[in-house]
Amino acid sequence: MNVKKMTNKKKIKTGLTIIAFIFPFIFIGPAVFLRGNMNNLQSLDSKNILFLIAGGIIMLIAILGLFIGLKKILDAIFEEKPNE
Repeated sequence: MNVKKMTNKKKIKTGLTIIAFIFPFIFIGPAVFLRGNMNNLQSLDSKNILFLIAGGIIMLIAILGLFIGLKKILDAIFEEKPNE
């Protein structure tokens, strides 16, 4: 029983670490994306497209990271037996 608690605490800590690392990307992604969209897409030069693509990739990384972190936390909470 004690081993289960230790394993679950480690998984919860890992999930929270992932979410803490991804948290700034939640704000950086939309800011970079909107920087590329400042001219309302009237002049699509390479600089604007670069910002749009980079912002989109950062936002996808943020979403995937949040899902991975939440999955680790939920697995630790609802796990029946520890994996060793």
